[in-house]
Amino acid sequence: MKTEFIIALVVFSLILLLFLFVPSIKRLIEFKYYKKNTGKVLYKYASDYDVFLLNDVNIPYGDEIIRFDHILFGNKFIYCIKDECHRIGLEGSAEDLKWFSYDYISNPFKENNLNIILLSNFMKINIKDKFFYSIVCVNDSCLTSIEKCKDDEIVCNTSSLYKRIKELEQNNSVSNINQERLETVVKMLYERIQTSK
Repeated sequence: MKTEFIIALVVFSLILLLFLFVPSIKRLIEFKYYKKNTGKVLYKYASDYDVFLLNDVNIPYGDEIIRFDHILFGNKFIYCIKDECHRIGLEGSAEDLKWFSYDYISNPFKENNLNIILLSNFMKINIKDKFFYSIVCVNDSCLTSIEKCKDDEIVCNTSSLYKRIKELEQNNSVSNINQERLETVVKMLYERIQTSK
């Protein structure tokens, strides 16, 4: 009887410890596979809608390097995506130089938007034509409070990324991008990325 009680107590203690540490284990897994999970969401979208996707983009352009974690070429817009993984949350304004996340970090929109300007020049697309969306994609456990985002700036969690892009692509007031020209440009970008590795 005493042995059975000890075994039951040990099992109960293990179950209790498991429940206490599950959130920490889940968060560790989320952090380790965050970028991969974002890539999977984008790959699913690209596959479902037969659009182009480039990952880990580093394109030499003059003295600069155009950097994005992902570029998704939709039928109506080009989505330039930066991955951000944070333990607690993000707070700030899209206009600020830095955002607060336990410590201050550089505003990812600033870097993304500079790279979008370079990319638009490289692709010979007028930045004023509003083809580009700057997306900061954060892990699902990260809470965000970013204010004053422009119409072409989005902060969203990985789990809502697919839905947000789908909603933007359903805008009937915007015509589709010329697919032949887009395919040519994407091939040129892909070749430029491969030669820079």
